[in-house]
This record gives sequence, C-alpha cells and structure tokens, in this order.
Amino acid sequence: MRKALVSVSFLIIILAVLVNMVLPNMISYSLKNYLKTVIQAEDIQGDIETHPAFMFLAGNIDKIDYNIKQATIGQVEVHDIRLQAEDINIDLVALFRHKLELNKVGKINLQGTINSAALKNLLVKKISKVRDVSVDITPQNIQMKAAIPLLGSSISANMVGSLYARDGDVYLSIHDIKVENTILGKINLNNMEAIRLINKDNLPLDLHIDSIRQTSGQIVIKASSTAQK
Repeated sequence: MRKALVSVSFLIIILAVLVNMVLPNMISYSLKNYLKTVIQAEDIQGDIETHPAFMFLAGNIDKIDYNIKQATIGQVEVHDIRLQAEDINIDLVALFRHKLELNKVGKINLQGTINSAALKNLLVKKISKVRDVSVDITPQNIQMKAAIPLLGSSISANMVGSLYARDGDVYLSIHDIKVENTILGKINLNNMEAIRLINKDNLPLDLHIDSIRQTSGQIVIKASSTAQK
C-alpha cells in the first residue's frame, strides 16, 4: 500500500513538473519557431501564461507577450515589435508539427516600426538600378533622394511620398518627382507606380492592419486580430 502511494505521489509530481514547466516551455518554443519561420523574427523575448497551468494540455493560453527585435513582413524589415495576445486556443498537435492552427482568438495585437534604413533597403529592391538612396521620414511626408545611372551619366532624383492602406495592404505612393541632370536640366515628373510595403497575406496569426502613422524617422504600424471562435 505504501509503495503504491509513493508511486502515485511520484507520478503526480512528474505530471506537475510537466504541466507547469516542460509543456509551457515547449509551446512557447514552438510559437517562437513559427514566428521565426513565417516572418523571420529575430531575438524574441517574452513568454506565455495560463492559469491553472493544466489548461495548457487543452491548448489554452491566457496571455502571450513577446518583444521581437526585428522581423521581415513580406519584403520590408519591421523593428521593435510588441506582440500581445489574450484568450487563445491552439491545436497542440499541429503546433508540434510546425503548423499553427488557432481554434479560438480573444485578442491579438501587434505594433512595430519601419525605420528609414528599412525603407531605403526596400526602395533599392523595388526601383531598378538606383544608388545612393537616402530616406527621411517625417510626420508630414517621406522624402527620398537617389541617383539613377543614365547614358554614362547620373540623374539626381528627389521624391516625396506618402503612405496609404488599400484592401488590407500598405502602400508607399511616390509623387512630386524632380530629376536633375547636367544635360537634361531639371524635370518634374508625375506620380510613379505605388510600392507595396506590406502584403496582408504575409501577416502572421490572421492579423490585419489597423493603422499606419509617420513619426520622425519611422513609420508605426498597428495590426490586430479579434474574436474567432
């Protein structure tokens, strides 16, 4: 009888350790790996919580609070990301198979910034053959300068841009384009095709863009996902 009680007590202790320490760490590790895969997230800090802890066994998560130093959403680098979620239920089997399936979502919020360097890198990718690109983000607009090779010479281009959202995507509209060359002189051009900064299909966790706001030196992006049951 005593041996049986000792065995039962030992099993209870093992189960308690599993539920309170091992399982939460495994779930958080799998969530972080998902973010690393989907948005190339780097340096993820933070953890997950559920009370009582045994509810982790059912895939219930009361709270997720992650700080992410940098990630890539689509083709643009996003920095200083805060990802918070409440009242989540996930499919644990799918998660451990490196897939994230949300059975229930109370609330998920994400905030991050796109700085001048990240926007510059995107412009170099999107606009053919530009060099010496500089970007200045202000609350009023986005000012860009670049050199464009032409017939052994170079055109200096000064551009002004603004942001807008359409159908869940975020775009940079470039207008008021002024080019200057020793041969051509100064020329004012009309709008060029808008550059898509963020494609909604590249957002993780079924998020959608709520707002985009320009401040000095950076663009602040907020996204969320709500009640899904």
